[in-house]
Amino acid sequence: MRSSNGSGGSHVSLLFVILLFFMLALCTLFTILTGARGYENMQNRSETLYKEQTALAYISNKVRQNDSAGGVFIQHIDGENVLVLEQLYGTTMYHSYVFYDRKTGTLRELFCEKESELGPSNADEILECDPLSFSMPEKNLLCVKLESTNPKRLYLNLRCGSGGEELE
Repeated sequence: MRSSNGSGGSHVSLLFVILLFFMLALCTLFTILTGARGYENMQNRSETLYKEQTALAYISNKVRQNDSAGGVFIQHIDGENVLVLEQLYGTTMYHSYVFYDRKTGTLRELFCEKESELGPSNADEILECDPLSFSMPEKNLLCVKLESTNPKRLYLNLRCGSGGEELE
């Protein structure tokens, strides 16, 4: 004898399998979307940290490389404070001008002879970064302030101009 719901049972089980497949597909889609969003957030954070830390590390290394008595100072050029690193090569004095270009949003550097006619437009682009500024509140203290796009500011304070002398 045949059961009267035999074909109906196979329709129910087929419907159950299709429903289970769609549930699995939906869960897979949500998992992929959640992972993609997490990856995007991680990538944005990584890019922000790169811009912040690389600019400050670059400036810090340049100051340490050129640290000599009177060799690090701030000069006011075109309405902006520019970090000037002075160094003697042979008998010629050279300047490295490190500054933030507000027009292009980049950290730039110009290396030239002290009496050169070159200006900021001749400077090499180092990297894109958030706005930064230089100041020297004390004779041997360089302060670099990076205005991050995050709700925070980063400060780098470097003692400079000691020329490798021991701290007192």
